[in-house]
Amino acid sequence: WVKANANLESLSGADRLRFDLMAVEFHRCLSTMWMFADQGVFQASLVEHSTQNASLYAGPGLRQWWRTSVHRSEFPLAFVDRIDSVYAELRATSEHGADVVRQNAAGR
Repeated sequence: WVKANANLESLSGADRLRFDLMAVEFHRCLSTMWMFADQGVFQASLVEHSTQNASLYAGPGLRQWWRTSVHRSEFPLAFVDRIDSVYAELRATSEHGADVVRQNAAGR
């Protein structure tokens, strides 16, 4: 996860497949949680918390994966719009996020 998040292109074929599977499940969990919050089943604060923590999970590699993934069409349009907005905001502040991902990848 950390290696892919820092540089998606650095992955071997097998590692890329593993990352793809994890990224799909990551987004599926977010989508489900956000849907339940919209329906009032989960507290809205869970969505806010996951959105605030996006910078810890969504480094340049994950955002690149999301932009180019064939799996985007598997998610509800409202989720795609919402995650696009979150990732666009992260891109706007990506220097800090990229620094954090690089530090994590380097084991700091």
